[in-house]
Amino acid sequence: MSAAETFATALDALREELREELRAELREAVAELREAESWPAYLSVPEVARYLGVTEERVRKLLASGKLARVQEARGHRVLVARDDLDALARSWRRTA
Repeated sequence: MSAAETFATALDALREELREELRAELREAVAELREAESWPAYLSVPEVARYLGVTEERVRKLLASGKLARVQEARGHRVLVARDDLDALARSWRRTA
């Protein structure tokens, strides 16, 4: 096999590897979008913890620090957080990580 043929074969293999990686990333992105669509617009503290993959204590600290905005009908009522706010917070975590 000539050097040109070896190079062409290696290039084809690399292209196929890149295609497979892109397909896997696209499948993951689509799965994340579908999962996000199944969550309600407003989530309770336990739901926020599951959504972000953190503890409820961490969620309460985020609320207390003002990093997450709360929605509460009246003092003593259930605390809710907008999913859009959670997505924005998660995006900010990705940029700083």
